[in-house]
Order: sequence, then C-alpha cells, then structure tokens
Amino acid sequence: MIRLPGALLRHPAALRCASLVACAVAAAVPALAMPLQAQSSGGEHAAPMVVELPTSTRALGLGGAFHGGQRESDAIFASPGHLTNPTGMEAAFQEWGSGGTLLQMTGGVEWWSGGVALGVRALGYGPSFRGSSDSEEGTRGSGWDGSGSDGSESDGAGPGWLSDDVSELQFAVGYGRVAWGFRLGAVGSMLQFRTGGRDETTGALGLGAARSVGPVVLSASALNLGGGLETPPLAGDIDLADMTPTALSLSREIALGAASRTYPLGPLDVGAAARLSFHEGGATTYGGGLEVSYWPIQGRTFTVRVGARDAHDGSNLRWWTAGAGFRGDRLGLDYALMPFEGGTVSHRIGLIFR
Repeated sequence: MIRLPGALLRHPAALRCASLVACAVAAAVPALAMPLQAQSSGGEHAAPMVVELPTSTRALGLGGAFHGGQRESDAIFASPGHLTNPTGMEAAFQEWGSGGTLLQMTGGVEWWSGGVALGVRALGYGPSFRGSSDSEEGTRGSGWDGSGSDGSESDGAGPGWLSDDVSELQFAVGYGRVAWGFRLGAVGSMLQFRTGGRDETTGALGLGAARSVGPVVLSASALNLGGGLETPPLAGDIDLADMTPTALSLSREIALGAASRTYPLGPLDVGAAARLSFHEGGATTYGGGLEVSYWPIQGRTFTVRVGARDAHDGSNLRWWTAGAGFRGDRLGLDYALMPFEGGTVSHRIGLIFR
C-alpha cells in the first residue's frame, strides 16, 4: 500500500499536478526515441539553435554542467526539477565574434508551496553563423559550436537555402514543488524562428525531477519535448514555387545531472558538477567541472571555475571551459569563456540579483 504525504492529501490540486508530471516523465523516454515526422522532402535536418546553447554562465564555466545550487532561476532552461525555490533575477549576454549574439533573462519567486519562474532567450545571427552553403562566409568555425559547411560533418549546420538574418526566441514559464520526497518541475516554452520577414512558432515541454542522495544532488530532465516546426521560405529573387520549407526538430534530450555540496578545504570552498545527455538521433554528450570559492569577508565571495566537455566530431570546440564569479550580498557577476580551435573564444557575462 502506498502512503501519500499528508501535505498532498490536504491539497488535491497538488496531488493532481504531481500525478500529471509523473505520467509525463514516464512518457518522455519513448517520445525521445520516436523519429521526427515533420521533415519535408528536400529539407535538411536541423534544429533551432537557441535550445542547444549553454543554459547559464555558471554552467558554461563548468563544462556545460548545471549545478542547481544557489536557487538559480536559470534552471528553467536546464533542469526543471530545480525550480522548487528559485529567487531573484539573472541576465546574460554572449557573443560569437560578429556572427551571433544571445541575450538571456530569467527570474523566479517562491509561490504556492513551490517556485515559479519566467525565462526568455533571444538569439540573432546571420547565414555565416549557421553555416549556410549559400554564404561565402559559411566555413568551418561558424556557428555556436564552431561547425560549418565546408563538407565536414556538422551537428550545427542549418538549411542550405538560408540567406538572410535569423532571430530565434524562446519564452518559458515553469513551476516546481516538492512531492514524495522529490523536487518536481515542469516548463512550457514558446519557440519562434523568424527570417526574411516571416516566422514560424511552436511549443515545447520540459519535465524534471531532482533529489539529494547523501552529499550529492541528482537530477533527471526531459527537455524540448515537442513536434518541431517548419521554417518559412524566404522572399526575394527566389522563385517560391521551387522552395520547400525545412523541418526543424527541437533537439529532444534526456539530461542526467549530479552536483556535490560545497566542502571546506582550508580557507576555500570546493564544489563539483557533472552531466550526461542523450539526444534525439542517438548522440550522447557529457561534461563536468570544478569550482573553488574564497570569501575573505562575510558576504563577499570570489569563485574560479574550470570544466571539461566532449568536443564532438564536426565541431570546432576545445575540450575545456573556464569561468569566474563574484557574489556580494544580493548582487553577483559571472563570466565564462568558450574556446574554439584556432584561438577563437566566445565570451559570456552574467548578472545576478537576489
């Protein structure tokens, strides 16, 4: 016989919400393995790049592993199970040379015995950033992961017909609370792909659970669940009768995470995080990192981060990342760098208010 927590029995709405989340998580694994049916003939398989970007400045410094500590509202894009008590606001800006820019903002508050969060990511780039074969600049080294269209394999390459600037937008709303000893969360997103004055919009779902096991916090997330979208043909000198839309999947993903509690080591505090992700199509990625903090004065903390990650075939990524941070009372500043082969570096800066 299963005994439910008394708090849930006193709140039937919470019980129904938790039951729905549990059922959705159970359905997410087979959904990830389903082939995408929306691909159009003649189109090249690709994905909105905004859902594949690093989820937070801190995570980028840790090899892409989201730590989940410090009640971060950026969990809305990385680990819905950590949305049980997000507080404050976070904003970040990242640039890839002249090819692309990202602006991300999130915020969260405690609400209804749990936490609610809002988030938005706006990505803008030109054809060279996505590796369009129609662009003279579409060479290896473009794109957020350094992939391009020089004939090498590239997970980030986009539609060959792309010849105009593109903007991608993700707006997300998430809620999380504790039930049955687990931190459970769900996130709904609206995704928009706009190019050539035309746009296409779709929805996506993210589900997650997290729990402390001894000194480690474990998490599991099903991200970007949805049917994908078709990018609109471009206007201009091209005969639209000869064009077909290109299907974009949502890069559905099962992400597993682990993060340690902070341990004192002399005058320092040390913590670690790791992640393992299974992507639609069979690809597997991984990463992790270590952060070391020093607080000479109470309320003033300086942090250094180093990370390692997989540098998959077809990308121009280096295997390491690095970052730093400062926390001063309710304000914080984070920095991370993302290196590529050939000496190119992408920089990301994040601001935090709690």
